[in-house]
Amino acid sequence: MIVRITLVLAAALLASCAAYTLVPAQSRVVVHNGLSVQPTRAWNGSTGTNEPNLRVWTMDGPMLNTLGFVAGLDNGASIIKTPSGKEPMPVFRSTMGGSEVAELFEATLTRAVQGGSIVRTTNVRPATFAGKPGFRFDFSYMNQDDDLERRGVAAGTIHGGKLYLIFFHAARIHYFPSNIDEVEAIITSAQIS
Repeated sequence: MIVRITLVLAAALLASCAAYTLVPAQSRVVVHNGLSVQPTRAWNGSTGTNEPNLRVWTMDGPMLNTLGFVAGLDNGASIIKTPSGKEPMPVFRSTMGGSEVAELFEATLTRAVQGGSIVRTTNVRPATFAGKPGFRFDFSYMNQDDDLERRGVAAGTIHGGKLYLIFFHAARIHYFPSNIDEVEAIITSAQIS
């Protein structure tokens, strides 16, 4: 049975056919649409998604931790495509502020996670992202199919009318605390060209 992985916003990434390539440590990597980062540890980048606006990496497997990149999302576009026969995914507007992007993210995650989820975004605040004025927020969710509590962080900016966002979520126990320093280093290293 093909099961959708409970990735944040990766509804089309299928667990049974996801392929990965090594994302090397200590090298600047262009993720997509001019967004680049420099990981300090090696990651596994998914090549098995058909989501044009989303790139996904994992350290220990997508059920345990996921690092996601939304790079250059256009005004009027959704972070992920609407699944056939489902309610339309919310869309990004270039006039949004940090709180509205957090609401967009929460609504998208709520609809994307198979089996339903309880999502909560908190602590929306201004922050610098890729040297530009931006925002950060925290989030948590629980997939009702597996009752695994997940914790997450997101940081981003709206630059040139486009959304750039890096988010990370992981199982609250062990995987979030063991990877958060690496994730913070990646967020700090973000550049937009």
